[in-house]
Amino acid sequence: MKIQIANLSQDITEEELREVFEVYGEVLQVEIFKEKPGKPKSALIYMADEAQAWRAVEALKGRNLKGRPLKIVHPRRPHEIGKMGPRRHAGDREGGARGGRRF
Repeated sequence: MKIQIANLSQDITEEELREVFEVYGEVLQVEIFKEKPGKPKSALIYMADEAQAWRAVEALKGRNLKGRPLKIVHPRRPHEIGKMGPRRHAGDREGGARGGRRF
């Protein structure tokens, strides 16, 4: 299961994030995405087991990590998505499904 986190400290490392999440289960991969050179914006944590990942989400959301509250971005359990799947926008900026000129 993939967990997206945000509000990271500038000096956080992949190894530090791995250590925090490994308390809850096997971490397959950690990726940090930077906003500006050297400034982390968010990260993805890939965990092997969904149940362990959900335990991590519940335990860590809002937890202070290197002086900043950890923000878990959009994790939803399958029953929260609904029968039709996640909501998506219908159309694009050029008109798409909303109409627009044909010719």
